Amino acid sequence: MSGVCCTTGSTGWQKAAGVLPSWQVALERAYDPDSPEWQGFVHALADISRISAERDLPAPIFAVLNQGTFTDRPTDYAHPDEELRLYLSWYHRAEAAGRRAGFITFHHEDEIATRLAGEPLAVNVADGHPSAGLNRLYGRKLFDRIRERLDATPREPSASRHRPVRRGAASMP
Repeated sequence: MSGVCCTTGSTGWQKAAGVLPSWQVALERAYDPDSPEWQGFVHALADISRISAERDLPAPIFAVLNQGTFTDRPTDYAHPDEELRLYLSWYHRAEAAGRRAGFITFHHEDEIATRLAGEPLAVNVADGHPSAGLNRLYGRKLFDRIRERLDATPREPSASRHRPVRRGAASMP
């Protein structure tokens, strides 16, 4: 336990002294278009898009998994506070990079604002992972996007829809 206290105390001192940046500053640096982290992200998106095209796959999907800024109370997507606006700026930047790389992109801001208004978006106070309701929302929208793509894609007759006609003694019941 003393190791945890020493580590936490050391980290806290380093942040207070400006040696270590806050998580917000660190992420803002990573989302800077000139940063090596961002350049690596954009390069990875381009690679995924290129590989998909080379294999005659449909455009990849980039889903922004919007989350809450609190674990103990609802995050108001209809009236974003300063911290949520910061998150949204990062989400929008990443979504735009995905779109530029050829991905089909979408986010969940409107659905969260209307369908999950007043609900905490985290599993619980100690765990900031998405709540069951938020995961259902993610899954539903992804399903709908895939279905839209399938419905818009012309279909070729499939051999699997027709039972093959077998001739000869081997095919007899």
